[in-house]
Amino acid sequence: MLKVNDLVQCQPNGNLKRSFIGQIEKIYERSIMVKIIDHHIEDRWKVIELTGRVIVRMQSVALVPAIAES
Repeated sequence: MLKVNDLVQCQPNGNLKRSFIGQIEKIYERSIMVKIIDHHIEDRWKVIELTGRVIVRMQSVALVPAIAES
């Protein structure tokens, strides 16, 4: 189950050519708004154009495992 603030690995879509990591900001019925945290250098200008946010389908993301703090 996806929640706000979860980190997700997103597949390339119509906007970005490479996969990227983002943080969920808003959840819709079948999609999510993601703040782009890490992306391929090739996509840097598109990320700037998108103001660092993109809407992606829920089916095209995977949760990034949380790092245990010690």
